[in-house]
Amino acid sequence: MVTVDGRTGFHTRCSVEEMEGVARAVDDTGDVTAGDPDTVLDHEPDRTRFPAPALPGLRTGAREVLGGCGWRRPTDPT
Repeated sequence: MVTVDGRTGFHTRCSVEEMEGVARAVDDTGDVTAGDPDTVLDHEPDRTRFPAPALPGLRTGAREVLGGCGWRRPTDPT
């Protein structure tokens, strides 16, 4: 997930290398669509919960998404 100004782009099955490319593209442009996300949702910028797209692995009850949840540095994804 990449969020900028109330828009969140979702990238499914994103490897470390892909994550680095997405972060670089969004950082260069300031646009969440620059990293070619699987979907983009608009929402209030101060939202306190993740928006919920209709993508595999991100549905309610699908817990595998939580493994990579949180802030990550693209060059040190640990």
